[in-house]
Amino acid sequence: MYAASLLAVPVLRVLSVPVRWLRRRRAPGTPARVLLTGRFDSRNWARAHVVPIAEAACVGEVLAVVDGPTVPHDKIRYCPPPRWLVRTLGRALSKAVWVVWLGWRHPPDLVIGYHLFPNALTALLAARLLGGRAAYQMTGGHVEIEGGGARTENALLSRLNGPSALLESLALRLCRRFDTIVVRGGRVRRLLETRRAARRVDVIAGAIDVDRYRPDGLPRTVDLAYVGRLMPIKQPEHVLHVVAALRAARPNVSAVLVGDGPLLRPLQDLAQRLGIQHNVTFLGHAEDVVDVLRRTKVFLLTSRSEGLSIALAEGMATGAVPVVADVGELAELVQQGETGYLVAPGDFSAYARRIGLLLDDDEERQRLSCAARRRAVENNSLEEITARWERCLRAVCSGAAPVQPGAEADRRVVARAPAPS
Repeated sequence: MYAASLLAVPVLRVLSVPVRWLRRRRAPGTPARVLLTGRFDSRNWARAHVVPIAEAACVGEVLAVVDGPTVPHDKIRYCPPPRWLVRTLGRALSKAVWVVWLGWRHPPDLVIGYHLFPNALTALLAARLLGGRAAYQMTGGHVEIEGGGARTENALLSRLNGPSALLESLALRLCRRFDTIVVRGGRVRRLLETRRAARRVDVIAGAIDVDRYRPDGLPRTVDLAYVGRLMPIKQPEHVLHVVAALRAARPNVSAVLVGDGPLLRPLQDLAQRLGIQHNVTFLGHAEDVVDVLRRTKVFLLTSRSEGLSIALAEGMATGAVPVVADVGELAELVQQGETGYLVAPGDFSAYARRIGLLLDDDEERQRLSCAARRRAVENNSLEEITARWERCLRAVCSGAAPVQPGAEADRRVVARAPAPS
């Protein structure tokens, strides 16, 4: 698929000439139309990553070909493929066909795909055929390209026996074909710069409602909380091992796990075996976690890989102090000793030591709590993320010259560059 897509791009550019002549034309000077495709795990995901695009002043309409929960918005039109097409072609291929059909009927200025395979590939090929621009949202971080994606959750790529240098090379070549790659933080941006794998990089995190997640001043009664899917890539079993390590010195330590997934029952069994079943509460799936986070002292995240966790930003916005794995782009929010703590993945004793010190020192925890909220507001407020999308969309859709990897402006953070006139 990667190789075929690379070969198809120049062919589709040629085919796009008659396609652009035949398709419906848009009046010049009209607001941008964005066509996007992806899979959403929750309504929060849609709020975080799609609503800010729609809120941009330069956008007139967003067409979303997506799976999963959605949220209503005046500018967003959700356009799932019809059931008969899904039954005929399968989920991924039906979405790809529907993206092209919608793009023909409603010519987009920009086509966005979330995750490289298959959605960003669909976005790239559709954009080249339709004559629009293409953006790749690298939602999962560098694991989407490193080793060809062998460590991702993608059902096909995860079947690889191990990292593939060939697939990684092809993935990097594909990255160079996009008009912009949207990443969550500086680590991936630097990787793309080093590998010269992008025409343009925009650093845009997910948005949160910082007013909704404001602390309420009531006592925090939960020692630590985990919020996320109960999937292998999140390693929620590590949370239980950390609780077990804490319980040795704090028999009454309390933990709450919010989320659902295939590991729920195994985790409940593990809690029994570790003897911490009375210390841990499994709340299952919850659309609204603000009340839990406001009661939480320490936010714990033990993922094997991450982009930039929306749950983490929400937790920090409520004042929960993060102690999280040093993976992905989590360091964008968690500044060591200033807004929380980063820990080597799998080091249960280090997690327990950091959490224990925070639970014992109310003054230090309060200092970090205030700093955590400030950082979440600065980096993830809807206003900030919408402004970053506004700058990105104006530059990409207007055909502005791409930012060259290594340029001084890009080093500072591409997404904060002033909008082109």
